[in-house]
Amino acid sequence: MVATLNRLEALHIRGTPPNLSTVMRLNQPVSIAVPVVLDLPKKVAKATEVPPLSVVITPLKDACDVGISHLHLQVPRTTPPGTYHGMVKMAHQDQPIVIEIKPFTRVRILPKRTIIQSHPGKRVALSLTLINIGNVVYEVPKAAGFGLYNKRGMDLAIANTFQAVLDKNERRIDRFMEELREGYSGIIRLKIIKGAGTLDPGDARDLDIVFDVPINAIPGQSYWGIWSINDYNYKIDIDIIPENVKSSNRTGKK
Repeated sequence: MVATLNRLEALHIRGTPPNLSTVMRLNQPVSIAVPVVLDLPKKVAKATEVPPLSVVITPLKDACDVGISHLHLQVPRTTPPGTYHGMVKMAHQDQPIVIEIKPFTRVRILPKRTIIQSHPGKRVALSLTLINIGNVVYEVPKAAGFGLYNKRGMDLAIANTFQAVLDKNERRIDRFMEELREGYSGIIRLKIIKGAGTLDPGDARDLDIVFDVPINAIPGQSYWGIWSINDYNYKIDIDIIPENVKSSNRTGKK
């Protein structure tokens, strides 16, 4: 849908922060950034990490009508859902603007990756930082789970399948699926012993987490798993070491 610039009507934009956009018709195509004033909540408007509000207007390259342009507005990620009124100067006139912010949830975890050295069947403790970068409250769960897989599981399954002497009536695809199962070590059950509960938009919290490494994990092998928390997939690598080797936890940005 294309909005037509009209002094008597407000320009409506709907979406989620930080990016809101619409297609509009101007008398002349432009490619500029212009200031905009919005009635944002005081807490959001005073956020130091937020750049000055502006609208970027660019002509659409493939538009048949040269007057059709794309309007892009960036507001802080933590702007709460709701309707906000403001004013933007376009085509030498003050144009009313109405922004309808939709709710969205988004979290991130620091550090970006965890590498663990552990023995089979041992309990592991982690300390991570969870950040709510959405615009609504996020409820940090008390428990979660993810599957644990051998890093060489696929390679071993392929090699063993091609080398296998099949039994009568056994299909190679069936053998392959059975070999793949050998690389699966079960479900890791996470317990968040500190940090569960309500996390407001823009806030961060340290989480203390414990879980048990599966008893059937093989020393000398490396495993991986993905903890899906809301929209974020957090990777955890676990190297299984012999009993006489000291374990350790490492974190990194890779």
